[in-house]
Amino acid sequence: MNRLQVLSKQKPLIFTLLLVVTCIGALYSSQLLNIENIFYQDIVSSLIKNVITFGLLIMIIKFNWLNRSLLMTPIKNWHSKWWLASLPILIVALLNIASIDFTLLSFDFVKATGWLYTNLSTGLFEEIMLRGICFAVLYAAWKERKNGLMLAAICQALIFGLAHYVNLTKTPFLEVSVQVTYATFIGIGFAGLVAYSRSLWPAIILHTIINACGSVSLYFLPGYVATEPSIETYAVILVVIALTCALPGYLLLKKASAQGFTTNLAIQ
Repeated sequence: MNRLQVLSKQKPLIFTLLLVVTCIGALYSSQLLNIENIFYQDIVSSLIKNVITFGLLIMIIKFNWLNRSLLMTPIKNWHSKWWLASLPILIVALLNIASIDFTLLSFDFVKATGWLYTNLSTGLFEEIMLRGICFAVLYAAWKERKNGLMLAAICQALIFGLAHYVNLTKTPFLEVSVQVTYATFIGIGFAGLVAYSRSLWPAIILHTIINACGSVSLYFLPGYVATEPSIETYAVILVVIALTCALPGYLLLKKASAQGFTTNLAIQ
């Protein structure tokens, strides 16, 4: 553990890459089970995510990173306009459900519980790993550099985006490349929200909501089969996410840096 902590200070980029590769590798071990039912695939994957998240929390506590991760920021210390800063990113969630015909959906307790559980697990896992640890570690190491906060935000967003190339095992290259791009944009948005709000929880909440809205049809539409969007649709998606996530995230990062909202992120 001590060697990892030293590595995080001396080689922060290598540390973050190793952390993400290890976590993603452990997560995708669930594919070895060859579970065919999508619902049960998600449940098992979420169980593994929770185990990994628990391990990340132990690391955070062991390394005395609770303040740096912004997990323990009292609500009274959140920026008073955190909710306003969340609105542009929330548009992504609304767009995810805009085209759904709710009259065709079939709800039951088991599916609803699984839907909530899997999406909350993903929100916790990805935000604690990427923004709670990677973003904070990179900024703590680079805080003396010019635009250190922006550099740390972009770097962790790229790692977050590129990690989606693991989906090539089940998804065409073009579709995965679009996922990589919009995940990078969303990663910048979440980093800006975390730095500005001074808490990791708004990002966890929004991440969970976005994923939940995006998986409504998968869980509740009988006979649902995903169709690959056209090139034009992909282009529209990327522009919308750039405008609702990447641009607001960039502005929030600039404001957070200028107004000194990043004190805890730099605590050693």
